[in-house]
Amino acid sequence: FWLDSLRRGMHSELGDFCLESAASLADRFSLQTQPQVNYAYHFDAGLYARFLRGKAEANGLRRVEGKIREVRQHPHDGSVVSLVLDDGQVIEGDLFIDCTGFCGLLTEQTLHTGYEDWNEWLPSDRAVAVQTDSPAPPVPYTRAIAHEAGWRWHIALQHRVGCGLVFSSRHMSDDEAQAKLLRDVDGRPLRDPWLVPFRSGRRLQAWNRNVVALGLASGFIEPLESTSIHLTISAVVRLIQLFPSDGITPSLVALYNDVSRQEMEHVRDFIILHYHANQRDEPMWKACREMALPESLQVRLRSWRERAHAWQDPGELFRVDSWTSVLMGQGIQPGPPHPLARAIGDADLRTLLHRIRQPVQETVAKMPTQAEFIERYCKAAPDAWQRGRAVA
Repeated sequence: FWLDSLRRGMHSELGDFCLESAASLADRFSLQTQPQVNYAYHFDAGLYARFLRGKAEANGLRRVEGKIREVRQHPHDGSVVSLVLDDGQVIEGDLFIDCTGFCGLLTEQTLHTGYEDWNEWLPSDRAVAVQTDSPAPPVPYTRAIAHEAGWRWHIALQHRVGCGLVFSSRHMSDDEAQAKLLRDVDGRPLRDPWLVPFRSGRRLQAWNRNVVALGLASGFIEPLESTSIHLTISAVVRLIQLFPSDGITPSLVALYNDVSRQEMEHVRDFIILHYHANQRDEPMWKACREMALPESLQVRLRSWRERAHAWQDPGELFRVDSWTSVLMGQGIQPGPPHPLARAIGDADLRTLLHRIRQPVQETVAKMPTQAEFIERYCKAAPDAWQRGRAVA
């Protein structure tokens, strides 16, 4: 209906009908509105891990500190039998969850699961990050800002700002990336920048024998849409649903792996779209614009260009609104809208759009600013972060 209104000369922006977009542009936020805005938290991951550890230990988890010296395998089927720590302690188990990060100590170094590299579509393979003080009140959104060899993030917290620069090592050196990051940040760095190499891709099997890889051990999609925590939680829920209570069942392992693959590929395609849909002239971006795309993404783009259709499967993370925002925001023009829109006359179409847009405007006008909301809802002491880091 909105696309057809443009054809009829009724000018408006798609963001006018989106509560989150309108609130962000006005620097406002609230949890007291109806409908409620969609939102996400930004918090210190180290402190959150410590909090979760306390919850788990209170419910019977036994935590054993140590470095793994040896992984022992079953002599016949190769499954993991036990872990030997540096101090000689042996940890036995029936099911092992590999959370050893990119190295994949169990899933890759022991079971040789294999890795599907997506660098051909996602060229960024390194990031340099830094934390700065906050020179201005935080805004209610994060920023992803393109540069000649990738993009950089700007995440405003109450008393500091998380900044980072994601880049392709084929188009920018580590030193150039660090210098550019420090040049572009607004605040005073609170610590030295640190480098994070990564490979976008996935393990060929998220569940291999009696090892389930979670988090970075299962794969990684560069952080443009901050999907790592979601994918980890989704994998945990899936494992609970398919948990091998009476022994490992091949059919459930196959189902776990197939759903994991589909989930990763869906997110992969959405991130590829950000890179592909660009109008920049630098070599990296030109290559992204001209690269051959996965067939799954080609189908989505064809359906959009031919019939303005943003396809959505029930279990997908990124919904129609997300796809539409990137497709239109990055200049990929939709085809003619669904013919159903033509059944409404001009007056009724204006009324329809007004009844959607007006409540958005009225709701935003009643919201406090982001700073006012924080003051009332979750104000932290100026030294909260420093004290939290000291005890973490």
